[in-house]
Amino acid sequence: MNKFPWLALGISLLFALIILQTDGHVPGSTGGLPLLMRLLMSEFAFLLNIAGVIVSIREMLRHGPSFAAIAAATGCLLLAGFFFYLAVMIWPVRG
Repeated sequence: MNKFPWLALGISLLFALIILQTDGHVPGSTGGLPLLMRLLMSEFAFLLNIAGVIVSIREMLRHGPSFAAIAAATGCLLLAGFFFYLAVMIWPVRG
């Protein structure tokens, strides 16, 4: 089993914890992290999780599905969706 999807999950959970603890998920938040840092963290974690999904799927195609590979792929997919939604929600809208 490839360790990359689990590493992607760990790093992404750390990023999610940092963003959520500093009120980075609130669109008008001025405390904590700057907007550009929140967007950069969200984008990096999104791309990292997409790569984790791809690696997990390739692993399942090569060696057959296992609980660990399915769990890693599902976790990476859910976190990728979370970070995509987060990046869209904190993007400033001028109207």
